[in-house]
Amino acid sequence: MPQRTIQRGDTLTQLAKGTGYTVDELAAYNMLADPNQLRVGQDFFIPYSRQEFEAFAGPMTQQVSSPAVAAAPTSVMTATAAPVAAPSFPWSSTAPSNLPSQAQNLYTGQNAYNLIEQTFPNQPLNELHKHIVELEGYSPDWYQLPGDKVTVGVGQVDAYTSMTPREAMDAKIEELKSFMPEFDNASQELQKGLLSAYYRGDMGPAAAPQNWPQLYSEYIDDPAHAKKNAAHEETWNSDEYKNRQARIEWRIANGYVNPDGTVDQSVTPLDPSDPDYETSLIDVGVMNRVKGWMDTLYGTTNPPTSTQTEIDQIEANL
Repeated sequence: MPQRTIQRGDTLTQLAKGTGYTVDELAAYNMLADPNQLRVGQDFFIPYSRQEFEAFAGPMTQQVSSPAVAAAPTSVMTATAAPVAAPSFPWSSTAPSNLPSQAQNLYTGQNAYNLIEQTFPNQPLNELHKHIVELEGYSPDWYQLPGDKVTVGVGQVDAYTSMTPREAMDAKIEELKSFMPEFDNASQELQKGLLSAYYRGDMGPAAAPQNWPQLYSEYIDDPAHAKKNAAHEETWNSDEYKNRQARIEWRIANGYVNPDGTVDQSVTPLDPSDPDYETSLIDVGVMNRVKGWMDTLYGTTNPPTSTQTEIDQIEANL
């Protein structure tokens, strides 16, 4: 139970029961200013592992008074409908016009975690949140994506831009669980891979192939992961991925780009004003993103042999 929303009548004692954590530890992990008081509607997080707890809240447990919490009457520790202050956002509610095509202030890694938690206090990030932040980075300013999309925060678009980063990531997690109930039973590494693919729009009910939820559910349920190869093959069974990979390999073979697929302006004949220049950058960007979560899920970024044969055939016709 990594996260839940506090309901009227919830108590810290009830929430801690069966988790392996004490009331003090969960109070510290959730940065409760008053461990005797819960608020209806607030998000409450339970660490995935003792290691995660120690990394985030371990040092703070010495500041929590165990006797005071233990001696508090149950009625005091019960959640009440106290008013919740609305978070203060560093970005405007609507995107300005004439946005830059790249983030002007993009924070990554620990700098991103720290800034998010400083900007949105009482919303600590767990390991799944941090994994998404590592992939997306954090921008407190709006910027333009290719096409007509604009983004801000942790790669947030559309309605998600009105949420805090953690709220947006939690919403995505709940959406993923809605069509993949087995998600909670997956290992944390598998959860990271699945969430990465879904968060970035590469997987989901509307994404091809349509039977991904079933394949991954079987993958999760099978301890031997016998369905892993089938899921890997089905992941690559995408015309978009095969065509993008074929174009990248053609450019590499013809010396237009570097072996890693990036454009080297010192050797490439492509001009930045040439449409193919932008296509090359987009192909590489998309496939690097996709291969990131593929590596987490399958331990490889290479396509299956049968798919590579198809990619080679596409490349030969370019």
